[in-house]
Amino acid sequence: MAISRVEGAQFLGCSLVLGEERHCLADEPELFGHDPAMRRRLQTTVGMDTRYTAAPGTTVCDLGELAAFELLNTLDVPRDSIGALIFVTQTPDHTMPGNAHVLHGRLALPTTSFAVDITAGCSGFVYGMHLASMLASHGISDILLLCGDTLSKVVNPRDRTVVPLFGDACSATLVRHVPGAAPMTFVLGSDGSGVPLMLRPAGGQREPSTEATRQEVALEGGLYRSREDLYMDGFGIFNFTMTTQPGLWRAILDASGTTIDALDYVIFHQANRYIVETLRQKLGIAQEKAPADIFSRYGNLNAASIPAVLCDVLGGTLAQRSVSAIFQGFGIGLSWGACHVQLDHVQCPPPKCFSTIQVADARRQWSVV
Repeated sequence: MAISRVEGAQFLGCSLVLGEERHCLADEPELFGHDPAMRRRLQTTVGMDTRYTAAPGTTVCDLGELAAFELLNTLDVPRDSIGALIFVTQTPDHTMPGNAHVLHGRLALPTTSFAVDITAGCSGFVYGMHLASMLASHGISDILLLCGDTLSKVVNPRDRTVVPLFGDACSATLVRHVPGAAPMTFVLGSDGSGVPLMLRPAGGQREPSTEATRQEVALEGGLYRSREDLYMDGFGIFNFTMTTQPGLWRAILDASGTTIDALDYVIFHQANRYIVETLRQKLGIAQEKAPADIFSRYGNLNAASIPAVLCDVLGGTLAQRSVSAIFQGFGIGLSWGACHVQLDHVQCPPPKCFSTIQVADARRQWSVV
């Protein structure tokens, strides 16, 4: 695994915007075979309950625009201070150009700032933080990091193995060049041999979209999926997580020179409640240090799930004091990463659901900053 120590970069805050459509598992009996006992097991064991998805016509760039406005207005950051914009997503608005350039235009950022995209999933927040902190450490400030997906648009609605898992959201984070800031430590890893465990087989250049790739196929268990729908080997991903994450945990503790006792919070990617709780217990982390309820409230938000914990669970605490935290993400790729960071009175406003009215209001406020 790659180890990196970054100095001169500070995490100032983050925001989160969810898709505008709310779904409750109890209202979708087809997802648990019309069996109330199965529904209760899914809610109790895995944590399935509520998720938010983007409406037709709403994209991750739309969610990201509102998230950016929310954060920049909260922090009172002027437009001309943004030195770079990074967008981490797997569901861009266009094949080309990337979302970073689209949002650069929507925010009317100066041409002195640059834009770049990263294609990453559940580890994407940590990877994005690494790039943002590296840029900040070299004197580029401020760095606006957007992380999110609308995976509900690439899953088959009749594939109950994935439909109730994923929510749509985008987060915005600001990283600033601050000489003397507490160093951030990163540990990153990848295993490309695990690509088949989670992917969309068709729709790209390797297997272009055709009528045949869009055709739904009936699968065992009453499931339906096309070659252009997201596929996930749930057992394979679980085994990958349980195999790699303990080693990543030990590596980030060693690399950062910290201990469990010295940490205030450990924020895992919220894949589902069962995975987070299993990891927490396996690693000997106290329950109050490792929140695990975000999945039940919003679904698996991919690269936005760690910011979701910061905004939903810890926002009030983080604004009042300085805390020591580890972020740990893992998923598609396969990829994984952890970051040890000092959060010093950071601003993380509560999550919002997307609406065009809120975007217009936030844009007007931003225009006078």
